[in-house]
This record gives sequence, C-alpha cells and structure tokens, in this order.
Amino acid sequence: MIGLLLRLDARRPASWIAAVAAFAVGVGILDRPTPLWVAAACGSLLAIAALGFPARLAAVPGLAGRRAVARVAWPVLGLGAAALVSGRATVGAVLPAVTAAALVVGLAASLAIALPATRRWRQGLAFGSRDDGASTGWVDAAAMLSVLAAMAVCYFLAPQAAGWYAVVAGAWFVGAVVPRAMPDGVDAEARRTLLATAAGGPLLPGTPLHAARVLATGVAILGWPAMVAGLLWSGAAWAASGPAAAVALLVVLAGVSGASACLQRVPGDTPLALAAGTLGTFLAWFAQAL
Repeated sequence: MIGLLLRLDARRPASWIAAVAAFAVGVGILDRPTPLWVAAACGSLLAIAALGFPARLAAVPGLAGRRAVARVAWPVLGLGAAALVSGRATVGAVLPAVTAAALVVGLAASLAIALPATRRWRQGLAFGSRDDGASTGWVDAAAMLSVLAAMAVCYFLAPQAAGWYAVVAGAWFVGAVVPRAMPDGVDAEARRTLLATAAGGPLLPGTPLHAARVLATGVAILGWPAMVAGLLWSGAAWAASGPAAAVALLVVLAGVSGASACLQRVPGDTPLALAAGTLGTFLAWFAQAL
C-alpha cells in the first residue's frame, strides 16, 4: 500500500518540492556545525511541505496514517541524497530532522483521524484558518503578540539574537498566512473550478487575487515591527541578521507561494510546500547568523 501511495504522490508537485528542499537542507546541515534545534525545525518544515493540508490526509477513511508516512518519505529521500553527495556520516546529522518529520507526521495523522466529523474545522485546528480561508481569530492575536515580543527582544533587548525575528515571523507566515491564502479542503478543487468560470473574477478564497491580498497583508502584519526596528537601527538594519533580512525573507516567502498560486490547476498544497521548503532551506544555511 505504501508503494502505491508513493506512486500516487509522485504526481503531486509538493512531493518533488519537498524532496528538492530536503536535499538543499541536508547539504546545509552536513556542511556546517548545526544546532539540534535547527535540524529539528528543518525536519518539521520539510514534513509540512510534504504533507500538505491535514484535511487531504483524511479524504480516504482509514488511510491517513499510511498517506502521511508515504508523503514524508519524499523529504527523507532528499536528505539521504544529500548525505550521499556530501560523503559524510549521516546518523548524527540527519536523524534529528527525520525524527522531527516523524513527529509532525504523527500529529497531522492524529488530527486527520480524530476529527472526522467536522471537516470545515480540521484545517482550522491545524493551521488556524477555516476551510473558507477565514481566520479563527486567536491566530491573529497570537501572531501579533509573538512578533511584537520578538521585536522587543531581538532588536532592542538582545540585538545579538536579531536573526531570531526572521524565524518567528517566517514560521507564522508558513503556518497561518499561506494556508489562509490557499484554502485547500477536500472540496477546494471543485470550488476553484467554479470560481474560475464566475463573471468578474470575485475576490473569494481559491482565486489568485484573494491569495495575493492575503499574502500581502501577512507580509505587512508580520513585517512592520521589523520595518520600525530598521528605521531605528539606521544603517545597521542591512546586516545579515538585521531587520531588512527579516522583511526580505517574508517577501520571498510571499513571492514563491503567490507565484505558484497563479498557475492553473496547481493544488493548494503546492504554495505551502514552496513556502515551507524555502524557510527550511533558509534555516539550514543561515543558522550561524541567528
């Protein structure tokens, strides 16, 4: 069954994106001393990139766990390829990432299995947005408090840890903004087809215009504390771990996910895979600057 699911997932762009991102992350982890939290965070992001939305995992009853395992096999293959290319001993370097991926798989599969009755809220409990793309409210408050606290600590109280702001803001962008911009419940494909035929191109979930608006709003909300700090930092804002780098990361995440959202017949989990893979690659390669 796992082999069959792997062949089916080979048709998903998200599977290949997750594998390529895992290769880039693996090379970054093996090429330099990497803290354990970086490897674990990268593994979690790669698992998110491969899994897509939990509602999709439960589309076929009884297969959620096996579908999750089959999908996460793609980033594991990418990590293995990176280990072969680098020629390094792999157990100590790659195991934390694989372990984190396994934890995310278990969480996603549990959500998909334990919440079969209310499909509309499955995605909300996992990502903080309902199946129609609207926010559940508490996510906006948590994100705003998090980035304000990160601004105070990273840019003013402990400027030596300035790079952490980019991590916090990027995590919220991948976990909350992208799923809200590209709602992808089990009926999303039919909804996108219907909206594509509607007169006037309504600004509703599932349309490129809606995605662009949500992504731009997310960059503004998560990035304005860094912009304010950048004005106060003056010339130092352009340092490798400064406020300008955090804003640039958010713009890149919005760009890669938004560009894929404009393509025809692209599943909603493709932009999520691109954003998660990009953030994971950033963590693997720039951890030393954090």
